[in-house]
Amino acid sequence: MLIELVKRHQLILHAYADDTQIYGFCRPTDSAVLSEKISVCVDEVTAWMAANRLQLNHPKTEVLWCSSSRRQHQITADPVCIGNTNVLPVRSVRDLGVYIDADVTMMSLPSSSRVLPLCVESGACGVYFHVTPY
Repeated sequence: MLIELVKRHQLILHAYADDTQIYGFCRPTDSAVLSEKISVCVDEVTAWMAANRLQLNHPKTEVLWCSSSRRQHQITADPVCIGNTNVLPVRSVRDLGVYIDADVTMMSLPSSSRVLPLCVESGACGVYFHVTPY
């Protein structure tokens, strides 16, 4: 089952009807390790999806690193490798109609947006990985 597959990688899964999100947390200095963990996990999720007649929609795949603005410079800016695609981290994502901002300032969002405030531990960062099947 998909949730056990993601848990084996010590990540968190949120699944909706046509949307899958994978989350992980680490210290900013360990972001490259978490990036690799996400990459391996999503490759396994892709295989699971194919076995269940689903397909990963690479153009809609997004990666967002969340951290305080003071910690953003410590997080890797390298792309996350998903299969044969390199996905560059973005500064904000729209998720189920809610905007999530990377540095939790909400400055990059339209003024009319609904905003989900995030709690970020001091010295920690999180990665949000958004996967949408075709």
